[in-house]
Amino acid sequence: MPSAVPIRVVDEYGTSVLGMVAVFYWLEPSGRIAKVVEYVPIQNGVALYNGGPIPEGASFGITVHEGSGLPVFRSGRLTKLPGAASEILATSKINVFRSSVAANFGLNSPDGSPELIRQSLSRLPSRLRIEEVRVDADNEGHEVVNLQGWVRRFFWSAPFNYSLALKLRIASEPGHPEDVILIEPARSGVTTGANLGDLRVLLDRAIVDGVKRALEIAIRHIASLQHLIRGTDFPATLVSLTSLTVVPSHWDPSISMLVHGGTISGIAEEVIARD
Repeated sequence: MPSAVPIRVVDEYGTSVLGMVAVFYWLEPSGRIAKVVEYVPIQNGVALYNGGPIPEGASFGITVHEGSGLPVFRSGRLTKLPGAASEILATSKINVFRSSVAANFGLNSPDGSPELIRQSLSRLPSRLRIEEVRVDADNEGHEVVNLQGWVRRFFWSAPFNYSLALKLRIASEPGHPEDVILIEPARSGVTTGANLGDLRVLLDRAIVDGVKRALEIAIRHIASLQHLIRGTDFPATLVSLTSLTVVPSHWDPSISMLVHGGTISGIAEEVIARD
């Protein structure tokens, strides 16, 4: 017997969005996809799940899509499907705000939280001292972090400049909605001045971690503001992107993205599998 999973998708005007599709998964304990079970159209606010019970040790995952595009919603790991009330659980449903208006912010502006990159760099070994951080963008769509600092070698210090281009990718895994954006070096960093040696590995890791944290916080803030401005009657607990563009500029490089927020309302906390 199919399970009716309530899914409501609304736009900026609170109007229900038609033509949406739900995808159901079985997920491994790690959150990785074990099996894509089925694609189901959302009709009259309901997606009918026909995939049967999950295997022992697995969990459910659900994404919501507009056509074949990236998900506007990712559920995380669920031990129960949202749906009708039972003796144990209250009625629960998926609520999604699907944005059609791109959000923009400068990478060096307060909205971009660049201080979090500096904070990550401040945790590097004392041999490295970072004095200046500047975020730029190149014409290949990469975010580029440029640093100036000093490296200590024995009893003396030497200045260096370092530049690392980063590839930004939209996270789409249904089992890991805590990751909104994925970041990795686009190529090896470029050093001028003092040789950094094995410190480059630590420097790259600190840059990637700082940029990821800065962008994640900025994106989640945008999602919350969108819900507040539009008067959405549910929070942006779970956030997803469907577009992301890095825009170079001599003055202030920026990033443009479509940000969507959602939640699973009325569901008991223990139903959602956590790390």
